[in-house]
Amino acid sequence: MSDTNRNFIKLNLSKYLVTLIFFIYYITCVGQEVSLNKIKEFIPKHVSETSVYKGNLNYDEFEDIVLRFKIVNESEEREHFHLLLGQKNGMYKLSSKNDFFTEDNVDGTSFYRVIIKNGYFSIEYTGGGNTSGSYKAITFKYSKEKENWLLHKVVSVLVHRYSDTEPIEDINTQKDFGKITFKDYGIDSNTKVEIDFYLTDRKEIILAIKNNLYEPIIINSFIFGIPSLTLTIKDKNNNIIGMPPPPILPENLKFHEKIIKGRGNLKIPIGAINEIVSKVPEEDIEIRATGYYKTLETYELNKIISEWVIIEKHNFVYKHEKNN
Repeated sequence: MSDTNRNFIKLNLSKYLVTLIFFIYYITCVGQEVSLNKIKEFIPKHVSETSVYKGNLNYDEFEDIVLRFKIVNESEEREHFHLLLGQKNGMYKLSSKNDFFTEDNVDGTSFYRVIIKNGYFSIEYTGGGNTSGSYKAITFKYSKEKENWLLHKVVSVLVHRYSDTEPIEDINTQKDFGKITFKDYGIDSNTKVEIDFYLTDRKEIILAIKNNLYEPIIINSFIFGIPSLTLTIKDKNNNIIGMPPPPILPENLKFHEKIIKGRGNLKIPIGAINEIVSKVPEEDIEIRATGYYKTLETYELNKIISEWVIIEKHNFVYKHEKNN
């Protein structure tokens, strides 16, 4: 075969490969555009990345979607995954979401893809360095009983490129981490919403509630009321100091409910320290706050509790002590 013929074949092969790659890319994009047209109401403004993955998430006969997106000006690690269930009319309904994934762009790891299969879906990441490569799959399984997706398995693999050692594989299941719903994955249950005290320059106690969620929460700020915020006071001998009975709940309870926006704070003045400790004969006392909150999407109450705070009567100072 002449050099001319060889070059001609190479040129045609290159054109064929380029055309094939373009065709595959085009089909992928067109398929995604069709999906995006149907689900555009679920995509917020100012997204920097958007991916759509189709499959059966809940064992029914309708096609479902895992929507992944990132938002402009957020940290490069943060990702959003929303589960959209197919309906009889061909449209989609938001069923669950997680806005707390922070796996992407961490220690050389990048988002790879989502795989959906028969009620399971896995979010996969890959990473690579000069001497090693990594793979991680976070798998969730649909529970008909819970009507929710629970964390099923987390698999991590580390491979050394220039070593004869076997890949390091780490597999964790529900036996290791318990029952974690998809929407709660990646959130430290102890820091979803925090409640604490701090002291002002005027020696006044402020009860501070910090919402670490990216969605608003509702909390009742009716101090000493039911069912929300209450204070417990004890002396240095761990005796709970009697509190007056709570007042009768107001008829319009919603008037006392406060909405704390996502990543927001609420500050509630409790009163001057000397007003509290003057009623206590001991040298110091300890106080702790307990409360409940709920999101705008559910009526389920979630409990929050502060650490014990020691208030020294004469010095008007306070310090934290770990929860018992």
